Amino acid sequence: MSLRTFHLVFILSAIVCADMFGAWTAWDYPRSQDVWLLSLGIASIVGGFGLIWYAIQAVDGWDKANIH
Repeated sequence: MSLRTFHLVFILSAIVCADMFGAWTAWDYPRSQDVWLLSLGIASIVGGFGLIWYAIQAVDGWDKANIH
């Protein structure tokens, strides 16, 4: 497994974990009414979108630098 592939798999797993945590906090909010947990979930989802942006930029950079 190349370093590029490992990096991409690691980022994709971080995106999935961040979005799953955000979804769990949104799903749990009506039961718990915990605003702190909901705000962490929203921050997690925003972070997941940031990771998506980072992954796109990284792949573009790798392609421009001809790193495979």
